[in-house]
Amino acid sequence: MNRLILLAVAALLLLAPGCNKDAIDQASEPTDKYDANHYIRLAESLLAEGAEEVEYRGATVTVPAGSVDAIEDAVNQAGQGGTVILESGLHTEDATVVINYKVKITGQPGAIVEFETGDETVGFPYVSNPGFHILGASNVIIENLYIRDANESGPTGILIEGSNQTRIRGNTLEYFELGIAQYGSDNTQVYNNVITGVLSFGGVGVLNVVGNNMKIYFNTISNNNLDIFVGDRGGLIMSNHFNSTGATGLLLCTPNIGGVYLVLPSGQTVAADESANRWLVLRNYSENHAWNYLVIDNANNNTLVNNDGDNALLSDIEMAGDSFRFGFFTPTSFGNLAISSAYPDITIKVCGVDNEAVGGTLIDTNQFPCD
Repeated sequence: MNRLILLAVAALLLLAPGCNKDAIDQASEPTDKYDANHYIRLAESLLAEGAEEVEYRGATVTVPAGSVDAIEDAVNQAGQGGTVILESGLHTEDATVVINYKVKITGQPGAIVEFETGDETVGFPYVSNPGFHILGASNVIIENLYIRDANESGPTGILIEGSNQTRIRGNTLEYFELGIAQYGSDNTQVYNNVITGVLSFGGVGVLNVVGNNMKIYFNTISNNNLDIFVGDRGGLIMSNHFNSTGATGLLLCTPNIGGVYLVLPSGQTVAADESANRWLVLRNYSENHAWNYLVIDNANNNTLVNNDGDNALLSDIEMAGDSFRFGFFTPTSFGNLAISSAYPDITIKVCGVDNEAVGGTLIDTNQFPCD
Protein backbone atom coordinates (compact mmCIF):
# COMPACT_ATOMS: atom_id res chain seq x y z
CA MET A 1 0.00 0.00 0.00
CA ASN A 2 2.77 2.45 0.92
CA ARG A 3 4.51 1.66 -2.36
CA LEU A 4 1.33 2.41 -4.30
CA ILE A 5 0.92 5.72 -2.46
CA LEU A 6 4.52 6.69 -3.21
CA LEU A 7 4.09 5.82 -6.88
CA ALA A 8 0.94 7.94 -7.02
CA VAL A 9 2.74 10.87 -5.44
CA ALA A 10 5.64 10.46 -7.87
CA ALA A 11 3.24 10.57 -10.82
CA LEU A 12 1.59 13.66 -9.40
CA LEU A 13 4.90 15.43 -9.00
CA LEU A 14 6.00 14.75 -12.56
CA LEU A 15 3.22 17.09 -13.64
CA ALA A 16 3.41 19.50 -10.73
CA PRO A 17 4.41 23.15 -11.23
CA GLY A 18 8.13 23.44 -11.71
CA CYS A 19 11.06 25.54 -10.56
CA ASN A 20 13.87 27.60 -12.05
CA LYS A 21 17.62 27.32 -11.80
CA ASP A 22 19.17 30.71 -10.92
CA ALA A 23 21.04 31.14 -7.63
CA ILE A 24 21.62 34.48 -5.90
CA ASP A 25 23.99 35.68 -3.22
CA GLN A 26 23.36 34.66 0.37
CA ALA A 27 22.10 37.29 2.82
CA SER A 28 23.92 38.29 5.98
CA GLU A 29 22.75 36.57 9.17
CA PRO A 30 21.26 38.30 12.23
CA THR A 31 23.19 37.87 15.45
CA ASP A 32 20.17 36.19 17.08
CA LYS A 33 19.32 33.96 14.12
CA TYR A 34 18.33 30.97 16.29
CA ASP A 35 15.96 32.92 18.55
CA ALA A 36 12.34 32.38 17.50
CA ASN A 37 11.27 35.53 19.32
CA HIS A 38 13.48 37.59 17.01
CA TYR A 39 11.39 36.46 14.03
CA ILE A 40 8.12 37.04 15.83
CA ARG A 41 9.16 40.64 16.43
CA LEU A 42 10.28 40.93 12.82
CA ALA A 43 6.91 39.67 11.57
CA GLU A 44 5.09 42.16 13.78
CA SER A 45 7.14 44.99 12.32
CA LEU A 46 6.51 43.79 8.76
CA LEU A 47 2.76 43.72 9.34
CA ALA A 48 2.86 47.16 10.94
CA GLU A 49 4.44 48.56 7.75
CA GLY A 50 1.25 47.99 5.79
CA ALA A 51 -1.35 48.41 8.51
CA GLU A 52 -2.42 51.95 7.64
CA GLU A 53 -5.75 52.07 5.84
CA VAL A 54 -5.90 53.72 2.42
CA GLU A 55 -8.48 56.47 1.92
CA TYR A 56 -10.95 56.31 -0.96
CA ARG A 57 -12.50 59.74 -1.52
CA GLY A 58 -13.91 59.26 -4.99
CA ALA A 59 -17.39 58.31 -6.09
CA THR A 60 -19.30 55.40 -4.54
CA VAL A 61 -21.22 53.13 -6.89
CA THR A 62 -23.61 50.45 -5.62
CA VAL A 63 -24.30 47.38 -7.77
CA PRO A 64 -27.68 45.77 -7.02
CA ALA A 65 -28.16 42.05 -6.52
CA GLY A 66 -28.87 40.08 -9.68
CA SER A 67 -26.43 42.15 -11.76
CA VAL A 68 -25.04 40.70 -14.99
CA ASP A 69 -21.66 41.90 -16.34
CA ALA A 70 -21.98 45.11 -14.33
CA ILE A 71 -18.92 45.23 -12.10
CA GLU A 72 -16.36 46.60 -14.58
CA ASP A 73 -18.74 49.38 -15.60
CA ALA A 74 -19.17 50.22 -11.92
CA VAL A 75 -15.39 50.34 -11.45
CA ASN A 76 -15.05 52.72 -14.40
CA GLN A 77 -17.89 54.86 -13.10
CA ALA A 78 -16.35 55.06 -9.61
CA GLY A 79 -12.99 55.98 -11.13
CA GLN A 80 -9.75 56.80 -9.34
CA GLY A 81 -10.15 56.56 -5.58
CA GLY A 82 -13.70 55.30 -5.83
CA THR A 83 -15.63 52.56 -4.05
CA VAL A 84 -17.82 49.85 -5.56
CA ILE A 85 -20.31 48.17 -3.22
CA LEU A 86 -21.84 44.86 -4.28
CA GLU A 87 -25.19 44.28 -2.63
CA SER A 88 -26.04 40.97 -0.96
CA GLY A 89 -26.96 38.35 -3.54
CA LEU A 90 -25.64 36.93 -6.81
CA HIS A 91 -23.62 38.91 -9.39
CA THR A 92 -22.68 37.04 -12.58
CA GLU A 93 -19.82 37.85 -14.95
CA ASP A 94 -19.17 36.19 -18.31
CA ALA A 95 -15.79 37.88 -18.88
CA THR A 96 -12.80 39.16 -16.96
CA VAL A 97 -13.39 42.24 -14.81
CA VAL A 98 -10.40 44.55 -15.43
CA ILE A 99 -9.49 47.00 -12.67
CA ASN A 100 -7.30 49.88 -13.88
CA TYR A 101 -7.92 52.35 -11.06
CA LYS A 102 -7.19 52.72 -7.38
CA VAL A 103 -10.55 51.45 -6.17
CA LYS A 104 -12.12 49.47 -3.34
CA ILE A 105 -14.52 46.67 -4.26
CA THR A 106 -16.41 45.54 -1.18
CA GLY A 107 -19.28 43.16 -0.68
CA GLN A 108 -22.22 43.38 1.63
CA PRO A 109 -22.79 40.19 3.66
CA GLY A 110 -23.79 37.43 1.25
CA ALA A 111 -22.44 39.10 -1.90
CA ILE A 112 -21.50 36.44 -4.47
CA VAL A 113 -19.56 37.00 -7.70
CA GLU A 114 -19.81 34.09 -10.11
CA PHE A 115 -17.48 34.00 -13.12
CA GLU A 116 -17.68 31.96 -16.29
CA THR A 117 -14.32 32.70 -17.90
CA GLY A 118 -13.48 29.23 -19.23
CA ASP A 119 -12.31 25.87 -18.00
CA GLU A 120 -9.21 25.24 -15.95
CA THR A 121 -5.91 25.10 -17.79
CA VAL A 122 -5.12 21.93 -19.71
CA GLY A 123 -1.41 21.55 -20.45
CA PHE A 124 1.45 23.95 -19.89
CA PRO A 125 2.15 26.87 -19.60
CA TYR A 126 -0.80 27.79 -17.43
CA VAL A 127 -3.24 30.29 -18.96
CA SER A 128 -4.41 32.80 -16.37
CA ASN A 129 -7.76 33.94 -17.89
CA PRO A 130 -8.78 35.55 -14.57
CA GLY A 131 -12.05 36.59 -13.01
CA PHE A 132 -10.71 39.82 -11.52
CA HIS A 133 -7.64 41.30 -13.26
CA ILE A 134 -5.94 44.10 -11.31
CA LEU A 135 -3.79 45.71 -14.01
CA GLY A 136 -1.43 48.64 -13.51
CA ALA A 137 -3.37 50.05 -10.56
CA SER A 138 -1.92 50.60 -7.09
CA ASN A 139 -3.85 50.47 -3.81
CA VAL A 140 -6.70 48.27 -5.00
CA ILE A 141 -8.76 46.45 -2.36
CA ILE A 142 -11.04 43.47 -2.99
CA GLU A 143 -12.83 42.45 0.19
CA ASN A 144 -15.74 40.54 1.68
CA LEU A 145 -16.79 38.68 -1.46
CA TYR A 146 -17.61 35.06 -2.20
CA ILE A 147 -15.91 34.57 -5.59
CA ARG A 148 -16.57 31.32 -7.42
CA ASP A 149 -16.43 29.70 -10.85
CA ALA A 150 -19.78 28.83 -12.38
CA ASN A 151 -18.55 25.44 -13.63
CA GLU A 152 -16.52 24.54 -10.52
CA SER A 153 -13.29 24.39 -12.57
CA GLY A 154 -12.15 27.90 -13.51
CA PRO A 155 -8.64 29.08 -14.43
CA THR A 156 -7.83 32.02 -12.07
CA GLY A 157 -9.85 33.86 -9.45
CA ILE A 158 -7.77 37.04 -9.09
CA LEU A 159 -4.69 38.07 -11.12
CA ILE A 160 -2.55 40.94 -9.83
CA GLU A 161 -0.33 42.32 -12.61
CA GLY A 162 1.88 45.39 -12.40
CA SER A 163 -0.07 46.66 -9.40
CA ASN A 164 1.49 47.55 -6.05
CA GLN A 165 -0.01 47.74 -2.55
CA THR A 166 -2.93 45.47 -3.43
CA ARG A 167 -5.01 44.04 -0.58
CA ILE A 168 -7.10 40.91 -1.01
CA ARG A 169 -8.87 40.31 2.29
CA GLY A 170 -11.85 38.63 3.85
CA ASN A 171 -12.90 36.78 0.70
CA THR A 172 -13.90 33.22 -0.09
CA LEU A 173 -12.54 31.94 -3.42
CA GLU A 174 -13.72 28.60 -4.69
CA TYR A 175 -13.26 26.34 -7.73
CA PHE A 176 -10.26 28.03 -9.39
CA GLU A 177 -7.06 26.31 -10.53
CA LEU A 178 -5.14 29.41 -9.44
CA GLY A 179 -6.91 31.14 -6.58
CA ILE A 180 -4.77 34.29 -6.46
CA ALA A 181 -1.84 34.78 -8.85
CA GLN A 182 0.65 37.63 -8.96
CA TYR A 183 3.17 38.89 -11.51
CA GLY A 184 5.24 42.07 -11.40
CA SER A 185 3.64 43.52 -8.27
CA ASP A 186 5.14 44.49 -4.90
CA ASN A 187 3.84 44.93 -1.35
CA THR A 188 0.73 42.83 -1.89
CA GLN A 189 -1.21 41.64 1.15
CA VAL A 190 -3.40 38.52 1.05
CA TYR A 191 -5.09 37.85 4.37
CA ASN A 192 -8.17 36.44 6.11
CA ASN A 193 -9.29 34.59 2.98
CA VAL A 194 -10.64 31.08 2.49
CA ILE A 195 -9.32 29.61 -0.76
CA THR A 196 -10.53 26.22 -1.99
CA GLY A 197 -9.10 24.96 -5.28
CA VAL A 198 -9.86 22.16 -7.72
CA LEU A 199 -6.89 19.84 -6.97
CA SER A 200 -5.60 19.85 -10.56
CA PHE A 201 -1.95 19.16 -11.35
CA GLY A 202 -1.32 22.89 -11.72
CA GLY A 203 -3.59 23.88 -8.87
CA VAL A 204 -2.17 26.57 -6.58
CA GLY A 205 -4.02 28.52 -3.89
CA VAL A 206 -1.70 31.55 -3.88
CA LEU A 207 1.00 31.92 -6.57
CA ASN A 208 3.74 34.56 -6.64
CA VAL A 209 5.61 34.50 -9.94
CA VAL A 210 7.32 37.90 -9.54
CA GLY A 211 6.77 40.25 -6.63
CA ASN A 212 8.71 41.47 -3.61
CA ASN A 213 7.59 41.97 -0.03
CA MET A 214 4.38 39.96 -0.38
CA LYS A 215 2.52 39.17 2.84
CA ILE A 216 0.27 36.11 3.03
CA TYR A 217 -1.31 35.57 6.44
CA PHE A 218 -4.34 34.27 8.33
CA ASN A 219 -5.68 32.35 5.32
CA THR A 220 -7.21 28.88 5.10
CA ILE A 221 -6.16 27.18 1.85
CA SER A 222 -7.21 23.71 0.73
CA ASN A 223 -7.84 21.31 -2.17
CA ASN A 224 -4.81 22.33 -4.25
CA ASN A 225 -1.73 20.49 -5.45
CA LEU A 226 0.33 23.36 -3.99
CA ASP A 227 -1.42 25.56 -1.44
CA ILE A 228 1.18 28.36 -1.64
CA PHE A 229 3.93 28.51 -4.29
CA VAL A 230 6.26 31.50 -4.24
CA GLY A 231 9.36 32.72 -5.99
CA ASP A 232 11.14 36.08 -5.69
CA ARG A 233 12.14 37.67 -2.42
CA GLY A 234 11.48 39.23 0.92
CA GLY A 235 7.96 38.13 1.84
CA LEU A 236 6.09 36.95 4.92
CA ILE A 237 3.95 33.79 5.12
CA MET A 238 2.37 33.60 8.57
CA SER A 239 -0.42 31.83 10.46
CA ASN A 240 -2.03 30.13 7.48
CA HIS A 241 -3.71 26.72 7.51
CA PHE A 242 -2.92 24.43 4.56
CA ASN A 243 -5.03 21.30 4.17
CA SER A 244 -4.87 19.48 0.86
CA THR A 245 -3.92 16.02 -0.32
CA GLY A 246 -1.52 17.31 -2.97
CA ALA A 247 2.23 17.67 -3.15
CA THR A 248 2.94 20.38 -0.57
CA GLY A 249 1.35 23.03 1.60
CA LEU A 250 4.16 25.52 0.95
CA LEU A 251 6.65 25.40 -1.92
CA LEU A 252 9.62 27.78 -1.81
CA CYS A 253 11.01 27.43 -5.32
CA THR A 254 10.56 29.29 -8.63
CA PRO A 255 7.61 29.28 -11.04
CA ASN A 256 9.69 28.68 -14.14
CA ILE A 257 10.03 25.69 -16.44
CA GLY A 258 12.29 26.33 -19.40
CA GLY A 259 11.72 30.07 -19.18
CA VAL A 260 7.92 29.95 -19.13
CA TYR A 261 5.19 29.41 -16.56
CA LEU A 262 2.09 31.63 -16.86
CA VAL A 263 0.28 33.15 -19.85
CA LEU A 264 -1.08 36.61 -19.06
CA PRO A 265 -4.33 37.95 -20.60
CA SER A 266 -2.21 39.97 -23.06
CA GLY A 267 -0.81 36.71 -24.42
CA GLN A 268 2.63 37.33 -22.90
CA THR A 269 4.18 34.24 -21.37
CA VAL A 270 6.08 34.98 -18.16
CA ALA A 271 8.13 33.20 -15.53
CA ALA A 272 10.09 34.02 -12.41
CA ASP A 273 13.70 35.18 -12.50
CA GLU A 274 14.62 34.39 -8.89
CA SER A 275 14.19 31.40 -6.66
CA ALA A 276 12.37 32.10 -3.41
CA ASN A 277 14.76 33.89 -1.10
CA ARG A 278 14.60 35.82 2.17
CA TRP A 279 11.05 34.74 2.96
CA LEU A 280 9.98 34.48 6.60
CA VAL A 281 7.64 31.52 7.14
CA LEU A 282 6.18 31.67 10.64
CA ARG A 283 3.60 29.73 12.67
CA ASN A 284 1.72 28.06 9.84
CA TYR A 285 -0.10 24.73 10.09
CA SER A 286 0.10 22.31 7.17
CA GLU A 287 -1.40 18.84 6.99
CA ASN A 288 -1.97 15.87 4.68
CA HIS A 289 0.64 16.63 1.99
CA ALA A 290 3.57 14.63 0.66
CA TRP A 291 5.76 17.40 2.10
CA ASN A 292 4.05 19.91 4.33
CA TYR A 293 6.81 22.45 3.56
CA LEU A 294 9.33 22.03 0.72
CA VAL A 295 12.37 24.24 0.04
CA ILE A 296 14.01 23.32 -3.26
CA ASP A 297 15.77 24.39 -6.46
CA ASN A 298 18.07 27.24 -5.44
CA ALA A 299 15.64 28.55 -2.83
CA ASN A 300 17.95 30.26 -0.38
CA ASN A 301 18.25 32.29 2.79
CA ASN A 302 14.67 31.58 3.83
CA THR A 303 13.73 31.15 7.49
CA LEU A 304 11.01 28.79 8.68
CA VAL A 305 10.04 29.29 12.33
CA ASN A 306 7.75 27.16 14.50
CA ASN A 307 5.58 25.82 11.72
CA ASP A 308 3.32 22.96 12.72
CA GLY A 309 2.40 19.99 10.58
CA ASP A 310 0.59 16.69 10.60
CA ASN A 311 0.19 13.55 8.52
CA ALA A 312 2.93 14.23 5.96
CA LEU A 313 3.60 11.28 3.68
CA LEU A 314 7.36 11.93 3.39
CA SER A 315 8.36 14.76 5.77
CA ASP A 316 6.95 17.84 7.39
CA ILE A 317 9.84 20.03 6.24
CA GLU A 318 12.49 19.28 3.64
CA MET A 319 15.31 21.54 2.54
CA ALA A 320 16.32 19.70 -0.60
CA GLY A 321 19.60 19.09 -2.36
CA ASP A 322 20.10 18.33 -6.04
CA SER A 323 17.04 16.43 -7.16
CA PHE A 324 15.17 14.89 -10.08
CA ARG A 325 11.92 14.42 -8.15
CA PHE A 326 9.91 16.63 -10.53
CA GLY A 327 11.13 14.71 -13.56
CA PHE A 328 13.94 17.16 -14.36
CA PHE A 329 17.00 18.45 -12.53
CA THR A 330 16.52 21.00 -9.76
CA PRO A 331 19.71 22.23 -8.07
CA THR A 332 20.26 22.38 -4.36
CA SER A 333 18.68 24.78 -1.92
CA PHE A 334 21.13 26.62 0.31
CA GLY A 335 21.48 28.83 3.35
CA ASN A 336 17.99 28.11 4.71
CA LEU A 337 17.10 27.76 8.40
CA ALA A 338 14.26 25.80 10.01
CA ILE A 339 13.57 26.46 13.70
CA SER A 340 11.10 24.13 15.40
CA SER A 341 11.57 24.80 19.09
CA ALA A 342 7.80 24.84 19.66
CA TYR A 343 7.12 21.58 17.80
CA PRO A 344 9.71 18.91 18.67
CA ASP A 345 7.82 16.19 16.76
CA ILE A 346 7.94 17.97 13.40
CA THR A 347 10.03 15.87 11.01
CA ILE A 348 12.76 17.77 9.19
CA LYS A 349 14.98 16.48 6.38
CA VAL A 350 18.10 18.59 5.98
CA CYS A 351 19.85 18.25 2.64
CA GLY A 352 21.37 20.86 0.35
CA VAL A 353 24.19 23.27 1.17
CA ASP A 354 24.50 25.18 4.45
CA ASN A 355 20.91 24.45 5.43
CA GLU A 356 20.26 24.17 9.17
CA ALA A 357 17.59 22.89 11.52
CA VAL A 358 17.12 23.71 15.20
CA GLY A 359 14.63 21.57 17.10
CA GLY A 360 12.19 19.17 15.53
CA THR A 361 12.93 15.53 14.73
CA LEU A 362 15.65 15.12 12.12
CA ILE A 363 15.20 12.47 9.44
CA ASP A 364 18.22 10.18 9.12
CA THR A 365 19.62 10.88 5.66
CA ASN A 366 21.67 7.69 5.82
CA GLN A 367 18.46 5.70 6.02
CA PHE A 368 16.53 8.08 3.74
CA PRO A 369 19.18 9.61 1.45
CA CYS A 370 19.01 13.05 -0.08
CA ASP A 371 18.10 12.81 -3.74
